[in-house]
Amino acid sequence: MKTFITSLLFGLLASDGTVDAQPPVVPAETRPLKLPMDPEQIVLQLGYSGGFRATLPEGFEPTPRLRVFADGRVVTGQNHPDLPVHEIRLHEEQLLDEMRKIVEGEKFLELDQAVIAEAIADTGRPIALADGPTTRIEVRLDDREHAVELYAVGFCASAYPEVAGLQELRRIELICQRLCALARVGGPERLKACLGPAQESLDSQGAGLKVSPEHLSSATGLPNGGMQVRFSIPTMISGDTVVVGCVVEVELDAEGNQRSTSIFPDEAPPVPMPIRQER
Repeated sequence: MKTFITSLLFGLLASDGTVDAQPPVVPAETRPLKLPMDPEQIVLQLGYSGGFRATLPEGFEPTPRLRVFADGRVVTGQNHPDLPVHEIRLHEEQLLDEMRKIVEGEKFLELDQAVIAEAIADTGRPIALADGPTTRIEVRLDDREHAVELYAVGFCASAYPEVAGLQELRRIELICQRLCALARVGGPERLKACLGPAQESLDSQGAGLKVSPEHLSSATGLPNGGMQVRFSIPTMISGDTVVVGCVVEVELDAEGNQRSTSIFPDEAPPVPMPIRQER
């Protein structure tokens, strides 16, 4: 024991006889999540390229589908000049919570697009989809940044459920799409106005389901100035895979008042997803 302690003390001494105070190297995946100090820094971005697209006016450059800034701003993009840009601001803890879901929950920094693409090729089943979009997701933290780009993520997640990393990437894409929808709705407080009618509609059908902000899947502007807000709710889960789902659709008028609510089956549940226990 004495010999071990003596060796340890000598190991802590630098060549000049002083104690080497260099901190141990902390693996990237265990470092606490810290966002950049610059409020203009984009910390999360979702973009699409390729696929079948309408011809754009000359000189118009589309912007990424989603940009989230370090100060909490969530900004939707434009793929056509006639589409409006929506912007909301998340509180610091709300932003950190969304980033933790991506970085810590889905291990985004560990996803490797080359490994995923190779695993898809190794199945021996070619991707049976032409003109699909390529998804690119970027994350920038204070000391780390990472990007993943993959063709037809949604289609591939359904076609290749056995491919490691692909389901995580699809869930991250859905988080980004949910943030887009949240910005279009007008933020968390405006979203609450949609949750009540959606829950009442479920209760009236005796579905025994609960709708939450996590179920928000899309928000689409209507010609009359209103909005169509959709919630996708899993209703049957086998293992880690959603096999049956339902959609609750709430239509709002231009003033944000409910006009109608409907429920219908989700013929293509969004993605295999982990089951989260309520605390």
